[in-house]
Amino acid sequence: MNVKPIKKLVLFLSLILSVSFIVSTVNIEAQAQTIKLNRTAVTLYVGNTKQLKVTGTTKKVTWSSGNKNVATVTSKGKVTAKKSGTATIYAKVSNKKLKCKVTVKQKSTTYVWIPKSGKKYHKYKTCSNMKNPSKVTISKAKSMGYTACKKCY
Repeated sequence: MNVKPIKKLVLFLSLILSVSFIVSTVNIEAQAQTIKLNRTAVTLYVGNTKQLKVTGTTKKVTWSSGNKNVATVTSKGKVTAKKSGTATIYAKVSNKKLKCKVTVKQKSTTYVWIPKSGKKYHKYKTCSNMKNPSKVTISKAKSMGYTACKKCY
């Protein structure tokens, strides 16, 4: 029996197994190294916050805002909405720059009408034949002890 062809076959199979192991290991590492931002766009109301996170890395992330008047970001990725408009939040890590578009909206304020006398707030200025009613926010009316008019609400 000739041993040389068997040695060549064993060597060839060993080489094939080694190459396939290396290729699969590189592929798994490449998949694990995909660096992403948990959000690419977010809508917030003035005063609200949102935590952004970078996944796929344990390296240091540097955060910044493209428009600090609209939205700011802390060194840990916490975004705070400042005023209505749009801003881009950037996360820089491993020579990669990730972006999240932040749209900030103004909170809508609900106004109601309160009469000079009585303890009901109204949706409409003309309800209950009010004379010279005052326009206030609903939270202000409630804090003053007013309750909703049954005709309006």
